[in-house]
Amino acid sequence: GIVPFGQAFFEPASGHVGKGKEIAGMTTTAQVLQQFETARKGSGKCKATHKRPHRALVGTADEYYGEKGGAYQGKTLWEFFSTKVYGCTGDVSSVIQNEAKKLTGKSGSTCYQYTSCPGLSDARMNQYCTVEGFGHETGGWETVIENAFRDFFPNEKASPDCQEEEDAYSTETGGAPPHGTCL
Repeated sequence: GIVPFGQAFFEPASGHVGKGKEIAGMTTTAQVLQQFETARKGSGKCKATHKRPHRALVGTADEYYGEKGGAYQGKTLWEFFSTKVYGCTGDVSSVIQNEAKKLTGKSGSTCYQYTSCPGLSDARMNQYCTVEGFGHETGGWETVIENAFRDFFPNEKASPDCQEEEDAYSTETGGAPPHGTCL
């Protein structure tokens, strides 16, 4: 699975809008989406031959990808990824806030998903979550990854060697390691 935290999709053959290359009257998000579309016409475009579960988290106050003042609008970049790379279709909906908080471990969370994402076992396997007021920081990443991997791989069990490693981690730190650390 893929769990970007404080990051958003970028078409590899495109990259960011270059410094000093901004177009007056156009947002950097709109400009980079144009770059993405151009890049997708070439052979270097992102083409997911195997679609992996994906859950991203970006704070609304993230200065790079946040919905409120970020250099780019991360949700818009996720929508591009979802439709152009993963082939998701239908409406974008948000999960109820209580469920979003369970996914992220943070109050003020909203998680989005498409109605359908062919090639994934369930449309919930491609989600984009925002956290109100959260900036470009790393607090709580363990919870996001643990919950994502529990959802991505619900039937996986740690190997006996892994269970010993996880038990040792718990004894040393007083906490559980992220689920699936050894998988």
